[in-house]
Amino acid sequence: MICLKEGGLNMYILQHNNKLIFFNLIVLFTILSFSVKAQDIVVSASLNTNKIKIGKQAQLSLKATAAKGIQVVFPEVKDTLTEKIEVVNVGKVDTLQAGNQFTYKREIIITAFDSGYFAIPPFKFQIKNDSTKQFETEALLFAVQTIPVDTTLAIKSIKAPMDPAWSIFEIQKEILIGFVGLLAVIVIVYFLMRKKKVETVLDEQIIKRPAHEIAIEALTELRTQKLWQQGRAKEFHIIISDIVRTYIEQRFSIGAMEMTSDEILKSLRLILTNQQLKIKLSSVLILSDMVKFAKENPLPNENELSWEYAMAFVKETALVKHEKEEKI
Repeated sequence: MICLKEGGLNMYILQHNNKLIFFNLIVLFTILSFSVKAQDIVVSASLNTNKIKIGKQAQLSLKATAAKGIQVVFPEVKDTLTEKIEVVNVGKVDTLQAGNQFTYKREIIITAFDSGYFAIPPFKFQIKNDSTKQFETEALLFAVQTIPVDTTLAIKSIKAPMDPAWSIFEIQKEILIGFVGLLAVIVIVYFLMRKKKVETVLDEQIIKRPAHEIAIEALTELRTQKLWQQGRAKEFHIIISDIVRTYIEQRFSIGAMEMTSDEILKSLRLILTNQQLKIKLSSVLILSDMVKFAKENPLPNENELSWEYAMAFVKETALVKHEKEEKI
């Protein structure tokens, strides 16, 4: 049994009350500290309108507020929020700082193509600090209405799509494209005319030399190359054909380079009266066509004979200086 005097009893009661008050303060501080930490994080979801016409769009805002040093992970947004609500676009997360508080916001564009009342489920945020916690927003109600139809009115045809009005930028763009196109046409025409002029001058310079001299020189050079002896018979006959056609074009003023062999022979039927020359020319042109188009593989003597016929045709039809051009 403990006996205390009046003074000792008062001291005991005072000490006991101080301990109780101190304990109560610790408990209150812990509760307040937890409450403050919980209040440091706020997540929400809101709509700019909770009612749209079918096919129209609405803006859904996701927002989270947290203290500095707390990591906020936004919920993943897929192509649809529900079976009826579709996501058109998901914006990036914008951040706004006010002191030690950070506000994170993301805008989402949604639409629906079916009428009715739909619930948008809560969005779950991941909050990472000393540990990972999950915070949810409130669910949202979203209404989609159809366009009212007056059944008493007559049915009208669907209007054709309207062309949007042109902006200043588009007009400037079209003017710039037109200017560049016009400039390109002018440049092309200039260079074509210049090229034609140069070609005309070159043609005149070439024509100053007798056609038979150019042809004989080319045939002599061809023979020294010994192409068919190297297995290049096709190339050999192509060059012979080009030399003879160029000579005919310059000598008789007919477009032999653009003609077939038959057309060339028909064009010369009234000019060439020498039957042997006609046979030689025909042999050269036809053998060349056979090699080029029918993959003919001529014999060595045929290659040599073709060259000799071409040389004979050029020499026997050469227009000698001061000689009057008559039928050959």
